[in-house]
Amino acid sequence: MIWQGIVVAEPQPSMYLLQIDKLDIGAENVQVLAPLLEMLGETEDDGFRFYDTEDEARSAYAQWIATEGSRT
Repeated sequence: MIWQGIVVAEPQPSMYLLQIDKLDIGAENVQVLAPLLEMLGETEDDGFRFYDTEDEARSAYAQWIATEGSRT
C-alpha cells in the first residue's frame, strides 16, 4: 500500500501523530500514532522517508511510480 502524509503532532516524546493519505483507489485517509523508532526503521527501506517540501515529496513519488511502472 502506498501512503503519503504529514506529521501533525508529537503528543508525547518520540511518538508522532501522522495524517496519512492512502493513495490506493477507494482507500480512506486516516490518522495514526507512530513511534519514532518505527518511523526510522532498521534500514533505509524499512523506515519512513521525509521531505522538506511538498515538491520534493511529489517528485519522489513520481520517480517511484516511474520505477514501479518499468518493473511490469
